[in-house]
Amino acid sequence: MALPRVSSCYWRSMILRHSTKLPRSLRNHQTVRSITVWEPDKQSGYRTVRQATQTWRDVYNMENLKSTIEAYKRQFRMWKEEWVAWFYRDIEVLEDGDVKMIYDFRDPDPDKVNGWTVTADADFLHGRSWGKMDITQDYTCLFTGNLNHTPIADGWSDFAGYVNLRSPYKYKSFYREDAFNWTEFTHIVLRYRGDGRTYLLNINTRGCFDVSWNDLYSYPLYTRGGPYWQTERIPFSKFFFAHKGKIQDKQAPIDLTNVHGINITAGDGIDGPFKLEIDYIAIEIDESHTEEHAYELYEGRRFET
Repeated sequence: MALPRVSSCYWRSMILRHSTKLPRSLRNHQTVRSITVWEPDKQSGYRTVRQATQTWRDVYNMENLKSTIEAYKRQFRMWKEEWVAWFYRDIEVLEDGDVKMIYDFRDPDPDKVNGWTVTADADFLHGRSWGKMDITQDYTCLFTGNLNHTPIADGWSDFAGYVNLRSPYKYKSFYREDAFNWTEFTHIVLRYRGDGRTYLLNINTRGCFDVSWNDLYSYPLYTRGGPYWQTERIPFSKFFFAHKGKIQDKQAPIDLTNVHGINITAGDGIDGPFKLEIDYIAIEIDESHTEEHAYELYEGRRFET
């Protein structure tokens, strides 16, 4: 089955860029150079300007010590709440048509709202794009910024022009990583309105080992433009597998037992401002949807990925 029809600019940046034979003007993905066969950290070597210029005095001071003590107090309270919730846990019974809210910007918990992170190529000294995320007076998420595909003249940066909005990671007490389990659900539901651009909706399914830290399942998020809201129901079977932004030849269904978060990326190859407003993100059960994976699974030769 062919991939969904999108604009030529989108395919030029999202599919053709994985070919090393293309001219540099058509490749739109950049990763940190590495001479190792393993990932040194989960940021793949990326460092923000603040991280790169920090000194030991910025890290070890009385203000940070006090905040660390307060953080551990919160973790002990969270640990107690986890045990209470486990002891009084109830069996969740789901039926066809049930919808579960995942990210609601009306949530009174500040950690669930303020934990969203915006990163751009300018944060890593690769480009001049920028972005920000605000909560409007109507309690919606407003993702805005400006795309600039002119790379920094540092001698090795060839590509630029992206801004990424990332949901907060899910943690247990004492900063133990946790994951969502969406195996009972078939669709992801978003209510949003945009500026006519095409964005990329990514689901992060990174695993324990470094080879899977940059695994993503992606699907284009179309916007009509104008003041009217649109609700999109996207089956999980439509998401295609990518690694470090490169679509993989060997596809596989998404692992819904290991979802670590959602990203929305602006990077459609068009310079200028962008604007995307999100009301909520939810998941839904549709028992009539039986498709496991929408794309052909090719059997490659041995040792071929």
